[in-house]
Amino acid sequence: MLLLALGMAAALLVLAAFAIPESRAAVSGDGHYRFTWYDNIGGSNWVLMANPSSAPADIDFTLAINGQARALPRWCDPACSPSQQAGYSPGQAPPGRTVVARYPGLRGCPVDVGSTPGSRAIVSQRILWPPGGSSLEEVVGAETEKLSSRFYWTWYDQSSAGFTDWVLISNPGPGQVYYEVRVGGTLRGSGEIDAGDNANRTFSGVVGGPVEVRAWTDSGKSAEADVFASQRVLSNYGAAFNEVPGIPADELSERYVWTWYDQRSPGYRDWVLIANPNPAGVYYEVRIGGILRKTGTIASGQYTAPTFPGTMTGPVEVQAWNDAGKSAPADVIASQRVIAGPSFEEVPGFAYDLLSSAGHWTWYDQASPGAVNWVLVNNPNGSQVYYEITIAGVTRKTGTIAAGLSAVPTFPGLMGGPVEVRAWTDSGKETAAAVIASQRVVWKGHFNEVMGVAEDPVAVIPPPAVNPAPPAAPVKLVFVHHSTGENWLADGNGGLGTQLRDNNYFVSDTNYGWGPADADSGSGAIGDHTDIGHWYNWFAGPNRDTYMTALYAESAQHSSYSRLVSDPGGANEVIMFKSCFPNSALSGNPTDPPAGGANPLRGQDAYSAQMTVANVKGIYNDILPYFAAHQEKLFVIVTAPPLDSGSTSAAEAANARAFNRWLVEDWLDGYAYENVAVFDFYNVLTTNGSNANTNDLGSAAGNHHRYRAGAIEYITGQGGNYSAYTVGGDSHPTAAGGQKAAAEFATWLNVAYHRWKGA
Repeated sequence: MLLLALGMAAALLVLAAFAIPESRAAVSGDGHYRFTWYDNIGGSNWVLMANPSSAPADIDFTLAINGQARALPRWCDPACSPSQQAGYSPGQAPPGRTVVARYPGLRGCPVDVGSTPGSRAIVSQRILWPPGGSSLEEVVGAETEKLSSRFYWTWYDQSSAGFTDWVLISNPGPGQVYYEVRVGGTLRGSGEIDAGDNANRTFSGVVGGPVEVRAWTDSGKSAEADVFASQRVLSNYGAAFNEVPGIPADELSERYVWTWYDQRSPGYRDWVLIANPNPAGVYYEVRIGGILRKTGTIASGQYTAPTFPGTMTGPVEVQAWNDAGKSAPADVIASQRVIAGPSFEEVPGFAYDLLSSAGHWTWYDQASPGAVNWVLVNNPNGSQVYYEITIAGVTRKTGTIAAGLSAVPTFPGLMGGPVEVRAWTDSGKETAAAVIASQRVVWKGHFNEVMGVAEDPVAVIPPPAVNPAPPAAPVKLVFVHHSTGENWLADGNGGLGTQLRDNNYFVSDTNYGWGPADADSGSGAIGDHTDIGHWYNWFAGPNRDTYMTALYAESAQHSSYSRLVSDPGGANEVIMFKSCFPNSALSGNPTDPPAGGANPLRGQDAYSAQMTVANVKGIYNDILPYFAAHQEKLFVIVTAPPLDSGSTSAAEAANARAFNRWLVEDWLDGYAYENVAVFDFYNVLTTNGSNANTNDLGSAAGNHHRYRAGAIEYITGQGGNYSAYTVGGDSHPTAAGGQKAAAEFATWLNVAYHRWKGA
């Protein structure tokens, strides 16, 4: 889905992929931007100097490498002509234009780009590694005020097979400096760097984090000295290149964001690394797509690197405090590390308090052969935003993004720069709105991502607080189910009826034999048929109005459970439905897309040969328009429970896992309303407390779908794909499993209900 590529076309430009800048604003006080290195021998290396489309005036650039001034060309893009360049000096860029320089045969350091003081420029290096190769990287220049005496990274690796890792330290000052490099708290290297020179250190066999560089004016450490530092990594035995600027100490944050996470696309592995540079431990939380996915503690000087197999969504957020009680925020270091096919990429987190209404890049390319380039714009606010994307001075895209969602446009056939994203609270453009923005690129199988260079910070408009409280007045709910649902409701089993009663829901239900005759199947009652294929008949078939009229009016019990004594009257507001465990035997492949057209699973039972991943996804797409047309109801989908390990295959179980995650994480992407919610009953039942009769309710370990720590937590990677609550091969969950699910569901439902009501 979101894999971006980039390339370069003409003799002047061979555009490399966009890598990540650290979280920082784009105005350089003295107009200078710095890099640790330039190399047009080991790789092909361009320096791009761009003037944003919204800039008020031209920018004059200069460039020095190894302390020697270098000649600059006139601005250009793939469509430029001599007549367009007339009147502009070499190195001069009008608004919406980019100067691109390359120096064949040159290698040296440091690199210093000068620009008109006070201007808002975008400066980067693009590197194709090795010359004529397929690994593309972009490194954003560090402004003078971002120089520091202390820099951090989450990780160092010169131990893994095929990895070579250098720490580069550049001294831009007038005098010698003394430096030290620590990895995981251990001093690994120290020395002096003369004025205008670099140190380039590598530590064979070392792996770990965090990484810290510090610098002073002398070995006696009498005063701190500002330097610039980066890590350069060759992976895949030299076939792939990545560079990551260090995060200055004064830009460490307690909260970081990224636009996307992907450990679902073939060949992708994605780690969220969090390192603790503090003298005491910290507590952290990881959210992906607004869902709490991981919590834990990190000891002083240590790190954690969770990964979330099967997940592909955004945004990603890391937040840290000094303890689990969240008494005070704690600054940490955070990045994503991605292995994608033959490439390795590290993406430093963008500090939440530096989010801006604008993001800038030097270039865009979806014209070069094999290049695909996405611009990701995520809305972290609690309300809709309006955005515009401008490339080379031309507005290419406008639109709105709902709260918490993303726009991911791509522009086939287009090459040029600079690129600018801007956002406002509405199309009137009166009030700026914060966004998270990046470019993602795939070029010849190599992946790269670059966060947008920001302007002045803009406060995020917070979303409404999650409300776990029961509804103030009784709410009528009807539950469509069969035997597993009956057990789940029962007081002496799962206890869901009691949980819902105590949370102020008046619960009615359906069961075998319930309701109008099934006019679609031609036999039995509609209540007899609750497999996934049958939901088409219930919510989208020609007789749905007959079925729904009866369901909305149902106030009786068709199984035994406790409920509120008094019926509050009126129709059911909450429509809850669940298929039974045979629906977890799915063929196909985990990543199969939804089937379109006339789905052969429509009206079929769980034993149909049409029970494939693609077809069950297609059924849920078929019924979503009905939900959108009935926003006066809250529709709650409860996923089918998992099968016992003896009743399914590993492939079928993996398909069931992937499908249920799709329902929770992907199905409602782009759905504009709040009246549909998915509870992953399957997931909750895949871990226990030690055996099938002991649950892990309330545990930090295990798989869960629950309200916790002020958010909805969805943890899926702590167990297998089979039921953890079966005895004697019976896939009906034990009471312990039902009780765990009931307790997690009740508060989860409160949150979904209040979200739907906007309360």
